[in-house]
Amino acid sequence: DCVEGSVSVTKQRTGSIGDRPARPTLLEQVLNQKRLSLLRSPEVVQFLQKQQQLLSQQALEQRQHQFPGAS
Repeated sequence: DCVEGSVSVTKQRTGSIGDRPARPTLLEQVLNQKRLSLLRSPEVVQFLQKQQQLLSQQALEQRQHQFPGAS
């Protein structure tokens, strides 16, 4: 979601030259700082690592189901 959001903001910025300032608005700056501090917090890092492990595990299980003789 975050990636899509930043892409759409970039598209808006480049798509309408003159409508928006080239540098981020104060609100965007604050939100970016909040997002960065959230991503750095130990709880969020731990949560994201756990989710990544679960995804890796699911992908591995799916591969084993597709190719039962491979392992």
